[in-house]
Amino acid sequence: MQAVNAGDYDVVITNIYGALTSSVATLTVLPAAPIITTQAVSRVASVGSSVSFTVAAKGSEPMTCQWQKEGSDLPGATGFTLTLQNVNSSFNGTYRAAVSNSAGFAFSTNVTLVATPVLMWGGRTILSCSLPR
Repeated sequence: MQAVNAGDYDVVITNIYGALTSSVATLTVLPAAPIITTQAVSRVASVGSSVSFTVAAKGSEPMTCQWQKEGSDLPGATGFTLTLQNVNSSFNGTYRAAVSNSAGFAFSTNVTLVATPVLMWGGRTILSCSLPR
């Protein structure tokens, strides 16, 4: 059911003897509270890199999204994708999105960001690297 379906309805029944119209029934479509359909994923990132977290939601429009770090709103972080640039250890922590509309709100699952100076290669940690001469 969509908001465009709201309105007054009646039924007209006809046969060979004539027509009969029902009384009017009013259909009211209530807004649907947001439901998070795609969760963000925790990340480990190299210091100085950029990291993005993305959520998706369904529910009645318009919906808004506010990202939080450690439960506190991040100023200006109001899109469904949060991009953090030039990360360092001060970015380490737990993030989540709060999606809301006129019918309610939903929180995404918590995700963790760890900024590390250690180079990651193919899922393995490389502490030092030397090239052959």
